[in-house]
Amino acid sequence: MAATPSNGNEVLLATYDSAGICQTAQTATTGSSVFGFSAVTANAASNIYAAGTINGANPANFGNSVTATGAYSGGYNAVLVKYR
Repeated sequence: MAATPSNGNEVLLATYDSAGICQTAQTATTGSSVFGFSAVTANAASNIYAAGTINGANPANFGNSVTATGAYSGGYNAVLVKYR
């Protein structure tokens, strides 16, 4: 998957099997805001859970037409995303 952020961030999340073959991949991007994940984990069913922040009242695109906009314009907004 590819994405091109505009003055923002881009994150690639992927899971691999024990042979090193990619099982899932997902890109998350923002436009002009600061965004990132500070913790990521996956379970045996290849679900990916990512926790992080969106800075300000800015949108972030988490892929598959899922977006979120920070509600607090004066700082960081917590975000928890499940992929699969």
